[in-house]
Amino acid sequence: MSKAEALSKTDSRRFACLFDAGISEFGSKPFEAASLNMIIKNAGISKGSFYHWFTDKLDLYHWIARQIAIDKQRYVIDPVESKHLDFFEHMEVLLADSLAFSQTDRKVYDFWRRLIAEDTITREKLTAPLSFEGQLSIERLIYHAIDTGELTHRFKAEHIVKIISTVLLSIDTLITDEMDTDEIKALVHTCITMIRDGLSGT
Repeated sequence: MSKAEALSKTDSRRFACLFDAGISEFGSKPFEAASLNMIIKNAGISKGSFYHWFTDKLDLYHWIARQIAIDKQRYVIDPVESKHLDFFEHMEVLLADSLAFSQTDRKVYDFWRRLIAEDTITREKLTAPLSFEGQLSIERLIYHAIDTGELTHRFKAEHIVKIISTVLLSIDTLITDEMDTDEIKALVHTCITMIRDGLSGT
């Protein structure tokens, strides 16, 4: 647990203000153009306090992204994990609910849309910690599906894992501002159906 994550539990009001100021700034501008000074000012904290909690703007960004991920874990991932679904059902519900979750709060939605609009190098820098965790989680599910026969043994397991995880972790780049929840679910269903038809073990 980082210093910021530990302190946020004891000084929740100031961290809530910082979260709100940060997600608003990062959701409205490219990362490089986002003003750390403006975030600090809008949060009503001192620079001394900020640098006591965080090392720089990127550290703050990672903290905000992690807070969103924690909420998603609680409201989306954990409920799905408690259901008895096969691999394909699991992936479809998880993806659809995750994408729908990002649309429930306009600031969260703008934050992720701004992230998707970044160039590849910047996007990888901003998501490095979470992407690694997400990839490991998805890889475990895929390897389990291969072991249980839900996914074919016709191809190398490493190739199947790489292809499916790449598709699933990148699907949010296909979402447009004009798409509603039903259209997002239809896109996810198409994606999972294509994987099922090509890689099902049955």
